Amino acid sequence: MLVDFTADWCLTCQVNKKTSIEITSVREKIKSLNAVALLGDYTHFPDAITTELNRYNRAACRWSWFIRRVRMRRRLSFPKS
Repeated sequence: MLVDFTADWCLTCQVNKKTSIEITSVREKIKSLNAVALLGDYTHFPDAITTELNRYNRAACRWSWFIRRVRMRRRLSFPKS
């Protein structure tokens, strides 16, 4: 999974998007890995994105990372409602 935190007002984000994120080679790599790309849009400072940025001690939105698939070690069970 590729997660890209960005914002419309972030100049660095827009340059990186055009030169490094939304390019053919990255799209092909994501497809070849059977991965997904997610966008965290911080344009209007949503609380959920602020929480995620704070969780990883990030002060700004320009941040991307790739998460490898991991096996679950135990099965999760949820109470029936």
